[in-house]
Amino acid sequence: CSSDLVGGQLCEAPLFMIFNYKDLIVKPGKQAQLDCGVHGNYSHCLWEKDNYIFQVENVYKGMYKGLRRPDSIEDNQCGIVVEHTTNKTHGVWTCTVYNSEYGAFVASKNCVITVKPTPTKVSTKQITAYPGDLHEIKCSVMAARPAVKITWTLNARDITADAEAKEIYNNQE
Repeated sequence: CSSDLVGGQLCEAPLFMIFNYKDLIVKPGKQAQLDCGVHGNYSHCLWEKDNYIFQVENVYKGMYKGLRRPDSIEDNQCGIVVEHTTNKTHGVWTCTVYNSEYGAFVASKNCVITVKPTPTKVSTKQITAYPGDLHEIKCSVMAARPAVKITWTLNARDITADAEAKEIYNNQE
């Protein structure tokens, strides 16, 4: 703080970003609200997705089809809403807030558009085993977002910790 001419204190509140980094998980066709706010003064803000830049000011003016202003912008001055999510909505969204004194504040979040899992495929239907036998059983799901969590049980006992899990990505979709 500094003193003004009449002896009062002048304090400028520091600028900081208000942002939730947790993944946003949304079903296709539903709306996704991407929140981004600031405490303090800022000049403008934007969102970026796959090298496309969306000026928040222009979103609020209705210049981007499918994007709009959130119902409340309290502590969310830079927030936007994607009205109908698709696979193109899936991925990392980055909010940038500009301030003339401090420069840019940047934060990103992952927007996960869900994909219903395919039916599971198990390598074998039935196994006859004896004590000491080792058998490999594979269970797979070809598509799911977020990734499915498979649980293994043997005689009603959870043995999932003994299983090896692999996630294989063949493309971003």
